[in-house]
Amino acid sequence: FFACRRTRGSMSESFEVRDFVAFGRSLVARTPFQPGQVVLQEEPLLRWNASELPEELASLVELHNLDPCLPSIVSHYLSAAPEVQALIDDMRVPSLPVDDLVSNVYAFATSLRSAAPQYRRMSVAGFVKVMFAAKLNSHKVPGGDWAIFPQASKIAHSCAPNLMFTGHSFVCIYPIEPNDLLTFSYISLMDLMESTVQRQLRLRDARYFVCKCTRCMDVDHGRQLNCTACRKGHLLRLGTPLTCLDHDGRHFARSYVPWRHVEGAEPLEVWACEVCGVASTDTELQKVLAQEVALEHAVQDAGHRNTLEEARFHQLKVLMQRVVEALGAHHYLYAKLCFLLSVYYRDLGELEGGDLTRQFAIVWGQRYLQALKNIQMDRDPKFAHPLAAAFQLDLVAKLGKSARLRPQLRPLAVACRPTLAALYGNQDTDVEMLATMLEQAGADEASGDSSMLQSFLEEVKRGKTEEDLFSSWDKIRLVLQYQRDQQRRAQD
Repeated sequence: FFACRRTRGSMSESFEVRDFVAFGRSLVARTPFQPGQVVLQEEPLLRWNASELPEELASLVELHNLDPCLPSIVSHYLSAAPEVQALIDDMRVPSLPVDDLVSNVYAFATSLRSAAPQYRRMSVAGFVKVMFAAKLNSHKVPGGDWAIFPQASKIAHSCAPNLMFTGHSFVCIYPIEPNDLLTFSYISLMDLMESTVQRQLRLRDARYFVCKCTRCMDVDHGRQLNCTACRKGHLLRLGTPLTCLDHDGRHFARSYVPWRHVEGAEPLEVWACEVCGVASTDTELQKVLAQEVALEHAVQDAGHRNTLEEARFHQLKVLMQRVVEALGAHHYLYAKLCFLLSVYYRDLGELEGGDLTRQFAIVWGQRYLQALKNIQMDRDPKFAHPLAAAFQLDLVAKLGKSARLRPQLRPLAVACRPTLAALYGNQDTDVEMLATMLEQAGADEASGDSSMLQSFLEEVKRGKTEEDLFSSWDKIRLVLQYQRDQQRRAQD
C-alpha cells in the first residue's frame, strides 16, 4: 500500500526498519506474532520528567506560555552521550505549521541561547528540531515520565493497532504476519472510539499528520446515520473531509471500498446506505450533520462533568434521547453516552439504591459493549478490544462483591480475561481476580430478596429501549425517595 525501502543496519530476527515515503522509518514484522507475545522491550535512550526543569528554563517556559513537556528535554539532550544525540537528531520531524505552539517554541529557543553558556552550542533550528522530535517520537512510561526509545519510537500509529504499549513493553493484541507494519495507537483508547474525522483532527493537531491507516481509509463505522429511505440500514461515509470531499467520492470508492462502487453511477456521493444503496452528499445531509456537531460538543462537555448531581443525570438523559433520535444507536456518540451512564450509576450505587442502582450500571454497560461491536471497534470473537476489556474489568472489580450481581458479571469476566492475560500475564493481580471469580461460579447466588426488589431488578433487565430504562429509573427513584422520607420520620 505504501512505497517503502529497507534501511540498512536496522534489522533484528523479529522485525526490521523500512523507510516509508508516506511516514518515514517504521518497524515491519519479519516473523509472525500471536496475541500475548512481547514484540519489543527495550531501555529508553532518554527519560525525563516534564516537571523537572532547570531554573533558567522554568522562567522561559512561563514567559513563552509553553507546556513544560517540550522544553524539559533540552537539558537532558545536551547532557546525553554523542551517539544518543545522533539518534535523536536522525528522527524525522515533519514540516511544521505556522501556529501558536510552533511560534512560541521558536521564541523560546531564541531566548534560550542567551539564558546560559551551555545553550549557545546549538542553533535555534537545532533546539526546535530536538523539542519536536521529542514531542512526536516519545512515549509516556510508568511514573509519568516521558521517554524516547531506539526502536519503539519508530513504531507507526494506527487506529486499528496490532500492538499495545503496557508501559514496559509492546505486546501483540491481534495476529501479525511477516511484512505487516507494526503499529500502536498514539491516542488514548477512549479517543479510538471516536469517528474517523475526530481521530484525524486529534492526530493532525497533536502529531502534525493526517492518519491514513486502514481504519481511517475504510468507511467510517463510528459515524453511522439512520437511513431515512429504507429505515433498515445505515448511511456510511466514504472517507472524511480530510481525505475525501464530495467530488472525490467516486475515486475514493474505487480505490478503497470497491464493493460500494456501481459502474455507471456518476457521481458517487460520499454517503451510502449499507442496505438499500441510496447515496447522499454532505450538503444534502447538512441539517443532521449540524446536529451531530452540536451533540459532539455537548457530549464532550458532559464527559468532563464527573458529578453525581441530579442535573448531570438529566443532562445525560436528554443527550441520549437527542442522539437516538438524530443519529441512532450505531454512532460513536451513542456508545459514549452508554459509557457515561454506566459510570454514573456505578458510582451512584455507592450512595443510594445499592444493587438496584448498580443494576442500571450493568445494563447500560452491556449496551456500551454492544455499541462498540456496532461501530466495529470490538470485532475479534476471541480477544476483546483493550477498550472493552478495560471497561469489563472495571465493572467486575467494582460490582463483583455483590452476590446478587455476580451471575451477570461473569460473562464480562469471561470476555475480558483472555485479553488481559495476554497483555499482563496470568500472574497479574487483576487476571487472578477474574480467574477466582470464574472458579466460584454458582457458589454465591443471592437469596431472600423481597418481591419488590426482585420485580424491579427483572424490569431493569427486560428494558428493551433507552426510554424503558429511563422510565424504570423514574419509578425506582420515587421508591428510594419514599424510603428516605420514611427513615427521616423514624429518626424524628
